Amino acid sequence: MASITSITAEFNQNEAVVLLKVTTNDFEVNVWLRAGEVPIVRRVASASWLDGALKIGQSANAPVCWSVDDDTLTLLVGHDDQAWDIAVSLPASALPEIISEIEHSLVGYHFGAE
Repeated sequence: MASITSITAEFNQNEAVVLLKVTTNDFEVNVWLRAGEVPIVRRVASASWLDGALKIGQSANAPVCWSVDDDTLTLLVGHDDQAWDIAVSLPASALPEIISEIEHSLVGYHFGAE
């Protein structure tokens, strides 16, 4: 079972970003998502690796490609979905929780200093 958490922060001139943290007994991966990328995560459920993974966010200063095949959600960290350096697999059933967590992080977020 994965633990999925997120926090919201600001990046470059009041741009909101979400830090998604996925932790299991075997690994932890942190993915930084710009606010504008968050809605794209909803499309991951229909993005198979063979049809082309969706490039959403960054981890370790590299793009993250997301795909779902059969019952597996895969995050590929690297240049693209063919030339990646790190692969993380989760049950596809984790995707709705990930979507909920990152969308919830942005609710009520206010940009800039008050």
